[in-house]
Amino acid sequence: MKSEKKLYVLLPSLKLDSPVKGSVALCNKLVKHIPVTIVSLKTDLHKDLHVHPDINIITLEKIANWYRKVEAYRNVLKNSGTKENIISLSYGFSADMVNAFMKKYANIVCSVRENREMNYYYRYGLKGYFYCYLHHLLMKKFEKVAVISDEIFNQLSHKKISNIEKIYNFIDEVDVESYRIEKPKNKDIITFVFIGVLQSRKRPDLLIKTFSDYRKKYSNSFLNIIGDGPLRNEVESLVKSLNLKDHVCIHGFLNKPFTVLQQSDCMILPSESEGVSRACMEALYFDIPCIMRDVDGNRELIHPGINGSLFKEDSDLINSMYEITELVTGGRLNGPLLPEKFRQDYNVRRFMERIVGDKCFD
Repeated sequence: MKSEKKLYVLLPSLKLDSPVKGSVALCNKLVKHIPVTIVSLKTDLHKDLHVHPDINIITLEKIANWYRKVEAYRNVLKNSGTKENIISLSYGFSADMVNAFMKKYANIVCSVRENREMNYYYRYGLKGYFYCYLHHLLMKKFEKVAVISDEIFNQLSHKKISNIEKIYNFIDEVDVESYRIEKPKNKDIITFVFIGVLQSRKRPDLLIKTFSDYRKKYSNSFLNIIGDGPLRNEVESLVKSLNLKDHVCIHGFLNKPFTVLQQSDCMILPSESEGVSRACMEALYFDIPCIMRDVDGNRELIHPGINGSLFKEDSDLINSMYEITELVTGGRLNGPLLPEKFRQDYNVRRFMERIVGDKCFD
């Protein structure tokens, strides 16, 4: 039995990036319980995004004028029924800018995946601080604000933003499960993996330098780097200068990094700020422990000694690598490693109850 309500999910684009993957993971499960339409402001569906066939997709990419995009989306909602039965959920700054004008036609909700001013700065430069301030003002216009971690909940509460609901981040477990492989047994090599954009915020430089020091104690080790970005040349030069070419593989961007991920013993993400990393959730889903910096929502995802390790200062990273090595080689990390509150079914039920206002029908 489906809800009588309808859900519209407004996205900046349908590119293969983390917010879009998160929204699709939600929609693929929700469509069993409520009619779902995905609306993209800019681009058509990426070929590697697996969207449930029952989900309707509308793209506004051919409408160049921003005002006309607002008008087009308004017409979509107006023709869908009464406000009481329509929920319009937006992801990202540009989509929130459009959705904020839809209060007359739908129950408007925005999903906040990261909030620190630093994240806006990394994306937009100095003007990012203004965008951050503007975004906070916009959030106050929404009937509900869905956040993906307790940390973001606390940050927004401090900004006097109300009507916040916790719908924790999660992955599309059905899609990811299809890539599961049998893990290698009795490996003699300790293998680490990094998955992320090669940019200063992600700190790939720290990882490579620390890995070089780590090899002084554990010489039979290897590092996979999956990702591309503005620091690609610097990363390659650093690997070469530290004589690590035979011990570090830079794969570049991989749409489906799951094979390399599952052949690794531990994922390391030394980012200076995070929302809740999808790559780390995927690693934990495959029962691969993670090392992360103790910032933002990472402490909600990682429980030291159980599914990974947290470090604070750059100099602490190597000790986390030693710690995980001992846990892995000693066989003391047993699945499942992904915490229950970041599981897909758990959060679909929360969404249906707290955002839609209906119970989740199984």
